[in-house]
Amino acid sequence: MDKTIKTIPSYEVAKMMGKEHWEVLRMLEGSKDRKGIIEVLEDDPQLVVVDYFIMSTYDDAKGETRKCYECTKLGCDMLANKMTGEKGILFTAKYVKKFNEMENSLQQQLPSYQIEYPRSR
Repeated sequence: MDKTIKTIPSYEVAKMMGKEHWEVLRMLEGSKDRKGIIEVLEDDPQLVVVDYFIMSTYDDAKGETRKCYECTKLGCDMLANKMTGEKGILFTAKYVKKFNEMENSLQQQLPSYQIEYPRSR
């Protein structure tokens, strides 16, 4: 079974959503007057944040290291559920397509093995 975690960085998610990256970070982390998605997930002991969002960094155009989150498909699903109307539909279409492309790319890279098991008599 493939254990590779497929993610999309939050700065790419922001572009797909038609938002600035800081806006997506605020959705995830919250602000002084509002809990973010991550904090709400952390409040529930049955949920594991890294199933949705994995803290990471990237180097911006100036070469400076910036915070981002790697968003799993579950995380993208959650963000999509926060959006409505045409923007929500377009974001969903974009991230679903991206995850399908990643899945197809991984399948093409992995050798295909067929294992024959002894048949029961």
